[in-house]
Amino acid sequence: MKRGEIYYNKYVDSTGRPRKIPVVVVSEDGYNARSDFATCVRMVKEVNGVPRPTHVPVPKDAMGITDPVIEMSDGVALVETISSVRKTNMVGPIGEMKDAGLMREITEAIRGHVGDTWDDDADADTCAERPTKDCPWYSPQVAKEQKKGAEGK
Repeated sequence: MKRGEIYYNKYVDSTGRPRKIPVVVVSEDGYNARSDFATCVRMVKEVNGVPRPTHVPVPKDAMGITDPVIEMSDGVALVETISSVRKTNMVGPIGEMKDAGLMREITEAIRGHVGDTWDDDADADTCAERPTKDCPWYSPQVAKEQKKGAEGK
C-alpha cells in the first residue's frame, strides 16, 4: 500500500447496508508498510453545499484508474474526512494519483485543516517513551493507560 493509491473502503453504514467509498492513501509509505492501518481521505463525485479550502478537486484523468470496469468521474478529496482505515477493509488499489501536484495540494489542505502548529523546539527525546504533562502530546488518557500498564507488571 502506497501513498497516493486509491482504494475502496468497505464499511457498513448506520442502516446496516454494506457500502464502499473511494479513498486516497495520504500516509507515508514507511508507516503503511509497518501498520495494519492507512491514513486516508474520502473522495466524492461532488460536494453538497459550499466548497471549502479542505475540498481538493481531482480530475478523473489524474486518478489513473486501473480497473476498466470502474467508471470514475471527476471528484473531490474531502480532507476534513481524514481517518485511519484498517487495511483489511480496503479493496484495491483501483488507481493511483498520477499528479504529484495534487498530492501536494491535498497535503497542504491537511496541514491547513489541522492548523500546522508543530513546535519544532519540542524535545522529542523526553516524550518518546512516557509522555508527561510538559510533553506536547500528553493526554490524561495516555497517563491512565501508563498507570494501568505499570500496575499490571
